[in-house]
This record gives sequence, C-alpha cells and structure tokens, in this order.
Amino acid sequence: MKTTALNNEHVKLGAKLVDFAGYNMPIQYKAGILAEHNWVRESCGIFDVSHMGQIDIRGSGASDFVSKITPTNFEKCNINQAKYTVLLNERGGIIDDLIITKFSSSHFSAVINAGTKENDILYIKSI
Repeated sequence: MKTTALNNEHVKLGAKLVDFAGYNMPIQYKAGILAEHNWVRESCGIFDVSHMGQIDIRGSGASDFVSKITPTNFEKCNINQAKYTVLLNERGGIIDDLIITKFSSSHFSAVINAGTKENDILYIKSI
C-alpha cells in the first residue's frame, strides 16, 4: 500500500487508517469526528491531498483546452483563482469532478481524484 508524505503524522496522531485508492489514508482520529469538526471550525485543519492526481496544462491553447474539457469559461477567471468544476466527455456528460487553478492564460493546474486519476489522465491526453 502506498503512503503519503503525511502518513507518519497520521500514525503519530493515532488516526484510524484504511485503504483508499491504494493509499493508507486516515478516516478518523482518536478524539472522534465531532472533536475534529469542532477543531477545524474553531482553529484550523488540513486535508492530505498528496494521494490525489495533479496535472499541469501549459501552452498557448491551455485556456481554450480547459474550457473545452469542462463547462467552465476560464477566460473569465482571475490569475491564481481555482474553480471546482467537472471533466466532460465528448457528449457533455460528466466523467469526474476536479479543481483547476489558473496561473496564467497559458498555465493551469488540475487536482483530480485519487481513485480515477489514471483514467482521467488518459482521457485528457486523448483529446
């Protein structure tokens, strides 16, 4: 099973770990879900995304490309703005959800789901 960069911290904090998309991931800590919820609401929390897929889309046609594979018009997005959107198939059906950040009109970064990242990347490359 794969581990993330934060795996040792999860273990040290007593997390209950389970297999998620081939990664050893926490689903709960000793204090319980309500305590976690309250801590995040009152202080701060992090979500370990290092198991998720990350891709860069670069080039002169990058903005048109991300607007083609999603229903989002990235021309209207500000620099460094992230959008929660969906990856569309050729008929406009939803393949998966993802978050895309615009760094410039020619550079975008997408965070995709861990369990479907291989298929999503193959699909994106096929377009």
